Amino acid sequence: MKITRDVVSDLWPVYEAGEASADTRALIDEFLAGDPEFASTLRGRFAMPGVAVPVPPGAETRALKRTRDLVRGNAWLRAIRLVALVMTALTIKRVIESTSWTTSPGVAIGDAIITLAAWSIYIGWVARERRRALR
Repeated sequence: MKITRDVVSDLWPVYEAGEASADTRALIDEFLAGDPEFASTLRGRFAMPGVAVPVPPGAETRALKRTRDLVRGNAWLRAIRLVALVMTALTIKRVIESTSWTTSPGVAIGDAIITLAAWSIYIGWVARERRRALR
């Protein structure tokens, strides 16, 4: 296979960034040694400016912890979801048990209120976390 200027031009950003493999670097060096005019054009035209991005200390650790929390979710948030699910099942059970004319639905209504509160807290907190994550 014949290596052309186009191939070297395509590989040049990877070469300049230092991310090319040893074989690719050797291939480009060999080609540029045989074509010094193109080498000077390439180095002058496609020179990549060095940009230093300041990263505050501990930024990587904070980003990793934040990502972990977003992926796994907070433990207490999972606990609220579990409480909401259990209370939903309990409320449904109590509603089925108390659907008669002889018993009061007070216990089922109390369970339903607790269930609604748990689901409201859970949904509100999840929405808040999602908005915070998308900032």
